Amino acid sequence: DNPWPARLESFKKFVEKFHPQSCKIEQRYEDNRDDEQSAGIKKVNVFYSNVTIIKESLYNSLPKPTATRVHKGEWDNDVARVAATIVERALTYEVANAPDFDAAIKSAIVDRLVPGMGTVWINFNPADGDQTEHLTVDTVYWKDFIYEPQRTWELVTWAGRKLYVTPEVAKQKYGENAVPSENSGKMAGDTVESAIADGKICIIQMWDKTTRKIIHMTTSGTVLTTTDDPLKLKKFFPCPKPLIASPPTRKFLP
Repeated sequence: DNPWPARLESFKKFVEKFHPQSCKIEQRYEDNRDDEQSAGIKKVNVFYSNVTIIKESLYNSLPKPTATRVHKGEWDNDVARVAATIVERALTYEVANAPDFDAAIKSAIVDRLVPGMGTVWINFNPADGDQTEHLTVDTVYWKDFIYEPQRTWELVTWAGRKLYVTPEVAKQKYGENAVPSENSGKMAGDTVESAIADGKICIIQMWDKTTRKIIHMTTSGTVLTTTDDPLKLKKFFPCPKPLIASPPTRKFLP
């Protein structure tokens, strides 16, 4: 049996209050006021001002990785010292050269301060022809992030994101079943999101920690492709724990 339709439905119920509330907060941040309410009244968007100040205090330059020896008392252990130096330099290089790293972190911080949840997605791209292997960091819009309803992130066993691709790319990567009319990327209720998704297909990329599989599926949960875990990461997911605003202990939500 395919468990994904039921799992996606459980996530929708999990965020049925969070998403509408966060949309209202986002509109307040963007200063989308009702013309009738704001007619003739001069207002200052203090929320926007506060977020602008706080985000600059949280992040204003690329981080500087630090790698040190666990047992620093072994002052004559040259192997450990050199190994730590190599790791630190490698991390510094990746941070400085990973495409869109800076932009993704800034977007995640804004999403943490406004709707309440921000995350990024790390991609490993193997060597291909003249292109050497490299990392890329993607921005994940907070409404496109999907995960198992749990009390804490450490208990989550599946997490994923929505991808918006052209019908041609969808057919090439995921097969003919990727482009039925019900899987259209069009969204109701937000003209901006509808414009961004117009003419594209929404594909869910899901990482299942239990089976250590990567599943691409339609928005209704129909499985399109399944592949083995290519990264073999200790914590499995290619995304860090989301930045989240004051989550209660009973649910992992802002």
